[in-house]
Amino acid sequence: MVNKDEAQAHHPARERMLRRLYAVDRANGRLLRMLARRASAKGPHVLLDRLAFHCDQRLTVIGQHMEGPLPPKRLSVLLALCLLRVLFWGLALRIMERRLQRQSRRYSRLERHYPLMPGAVEAVDADAEKLGAYLGDSDADTFMSAVVLGLNDALVEMTGALAGFTMVLQDNRLITLAGFTTGIAATLSMAASEFFSQKAAADGGQPRLAAMYTGLAYLVTVLLLLLPFMLVPNALTALAICMVIACLIILVFTWVDALLRGMSFWRGFLQMAGISFGVALAIFLLSWLVRAWLGIEI
Repeated sequence: MVNKDEAQAHHPARERMLRRLYAVDRANGRLLRMLARRASAKGPHVLLDRLAFHCDQRLTVIGQHMEGPLPPKRLSVLLALCLLRVLFWGLALRIMERRLQRQSRRYSRLERHYPLMPGAVEAVDADAEKLGAYLGDSDADTFMSAVVLGLNDALVEMTGALAGFTMVLQDNRLITLAGFTTGIAATLSMAASEFFSQKAAADGGQPRLAAMYTGLAYLVTVLLLLLPFMLVPNALTALAICMVIACLIILVFTWVDALLRGMSFWRGFLQMAGISFGVALAIFLLSWLVRAWLGIEI
């Protein structure tokens, strides 16, 4: 326990911590209720409503220790509401699990300096564990894994193929045609592979839905990578823009993967970027060597 003089000396810091806790719990309550309404046909409606009620309980206790007006509602909450509405179900719940885990760490810091809410850390940890247990028992991560698989393969295969096509063909119309043909064939191949993979799983999986997610993720990635070749006249400039787009896709891909699997974001990003751009550079140089060796001029 801290003595009275020390508590008074750190009163502004304590107030800031309480206001931050209040703002985050209020936002978490709104987000959980929005997800509960969205979950009417998805199962965890009661669980999400209960977690939102727990946020309200903590708000009542925090409000008893705060001074001055309540923190204003932030635009970031509205943005988070919009974001969770458009995300895949499993990813939206995983983000809420991470938010609760971060809130637990904030309560832990409060208790170390100002023991005002005993048991709050354990309560928030329990809420996060309940949400994680639901995710562990659901098939949400299966479909997110299918999306991740489609993005992963499309990035590695298409960046390499487009680098090779650029070196050999040096004509954006031909590169677009070759890339689109290759992308469509690879999309159908990946979707079929995921279909048979899910079908062969011990529990039977959901092969049609998993194949659709994988194929859609692959096709969208292909179209984004081909876009510069449709809009920019110079082939090398288009390839450079294509690599920037690939880098942005990798950022999103590794963020999702880090959320789903609890892995390091930067480690995953550097690994994925190294593989994708390494393959692209290797194929570009190999295509240049083969073209020079065969004496092909286009």
